[in-house]
Amino acid sequence: MSEERQNLSQPDPEYAALLASTTLPPLQKLDIKVLREGFDKSIAAITREIYGPRLPSESEYRVEDHMVPVEGAQITVRCLVPISKADKARTFPLFYWIHGGGGRLGTVEMDDLLLRTICVEFQITVVNIEYRYKSELRSVEELATSTPLLNKESLYECYNDQGGDPFNPESSPLLYPSHIGLPPTYFQVCGLDLLRDEGLLYERLLREAGITTKLDVYPGVPHGFHMFFPKIKQAAKYEEDFRKGLVWLLNGAREDEANA
Repeated sequence: MSEERQNLSQPDPEYAALLASTTLPPLQKLDIKVLREGFDKSIAAITREIYGPRLPSESEYRVEDHMVPVEGAQITVRCLVPISKADKARTFPLFYWIHGGGGRLGTVEMDDLLLRTICVEFQITVVNIEYRYKSELRSVEELATSTPLLNKESLYECYNDQGGDPFNPESSPLLYPSHIGLPPTYFQVCGLDLLRDEGLLYERLLREAGITTKLDVYPGVPHGFHMFFPKIKQAAKYEEDFRKGLVWLLNGAREDEANA
């Protein structure tokens, strides 16, 4: 491992101090229903604290929940649409969002308050997709995991039980023979994320294929840290970078501004 990669793995001092004072249950030993209920309650409390005070007025956007039939089930698709008082026929850029949870956790409520905020702040229509849990469907789709502090066992549990072919590019986009033609892409990669190197490699492959990319890396913190440790400095930077990355995409993803 290069010295640079080793530095990414050194725990952030603020995160390390908070982690030392935090007791977390071993996720793989909890009943899945208990785990989901606890996760949803925890996320709801965290997001209310972070985004509740910043929520825009309900007069500035509308919410539309749609139940969409899919194979063997229905999924919720929540649309958040800005309200333009000056031009009722105005259309907005589309922001497509799938929540995290490793195929086992999360709902459209998970990021709802954040998405309401950016819907109005950036005047974008948000389409928030709620996927089926892996226990309800085996697929080859790679689903983002928002469980923090993952160890190898819980990571494998999230991904290996999908039932798909690990060599199918639909399971890992890294395996596609070509990445030419993909849109400009913004990456946020955490230094202690077990999938860190996959994220860094994917960014490199896109860049080598001529795709404009923007990359921000957060040394010494794990996947999902910004939600579970929102008061550390890197969490504030993560949120600020997210907004800058979104502005970069909305403004045309200029290559000369990618590292600004």
